[in-house]
Amino acid sequence: MKGRCLAVIVLLAGVSAQALEQLDELGSPQGQIQAEFVWKFDRELVDLTDAQLNALIARVPNVETRLDTRPFLGRQARIYLALPNFVPGTTASSTLLLSWQTRGPLSEGTVVAGNRTVVFEGTIDTPIIVEYMDFLVEADARNVDNTLRFEPIYEIELLD
Repeated sequence: MKGRCLAVIVLLAGVSAQALEQLDELGSPQGQIQAEFVWKFDRELVDLTDAQLNALIARVPNVETRLDTRPFLGRQARIYLALPNFVPGTTASSTLLLSWQTRGPLSEGTVVAGNRTVVFEGTIDTPIIVEYMDFLVEADARNVDNTLRFEPIYEIELLD
């Protein structure tokens, strides 16, 4: 069990959501990032629950994201990071958790597949929002087939 590693591929583009407008990321330099899953609890295996025994993590550091906000300059808005409902490579996407830390204008946060989280709220005052993010992907090994492929989606909601 300990030697088993799975790969994850993160694509930095996506499809738009129903009520929100998707932000263009074509300026982002990385389109596809690979990371390897490792066991979250790989030291002491005694007294672990089934969930802990099957917990996988993958770290994806220093991902540069450029969000094209030119059409929204001067407007009040919320920007969300979302994950799609279905994540290829999983049998239960709802067990996929993505969390991140940031160094710039976007907020740190966590999102589960099929949901979205606010990463910015305020006035759009720059044509391109540039952010460097350190992602942590968590999954349950019982629900991962092989290579995960998923797309964080950045959506904007105008408030004015």
